[in-house]
Amino acid sequence: MGQALNGALKTRWIKLMWDLKVKGEMINKFDIVYHNYNSVTRKHHNIGHLESCLNVFDNVKHLLNNPLLVELALWYHDVIYSTAVGADNERDSIDLFRKHF
Repeated sequence: MGQALNGALKTRWIKLMWDLKVKGEMINKFDIVYHNYNSVTRKHHNIGHLESCLNVFDNVKHLLNNPLLVELALWYHDVIYSTAVGADNERDSIDLFRKHF
């Protein structure tokens, strides 16, 4: 399942980047995002969680004014996840997003 999920998500990522007209290191960005969500230390905010979010998104995207940006936000909403005391996962996720875009 891991390889198939990786392939399906990578295809989806490439389409999103294409639709957003993002140029450059799109595969490298995907690899970083996928690696973070696929970390063995994650219990909930993992690749399955991302896939679930994207599945729900697919059912409601027709209701959104800017579904491409909402989908991009979903990819990054939990990309950084640490259980360490004082960790600011939201800020760190935003920082990675800013670095990528």
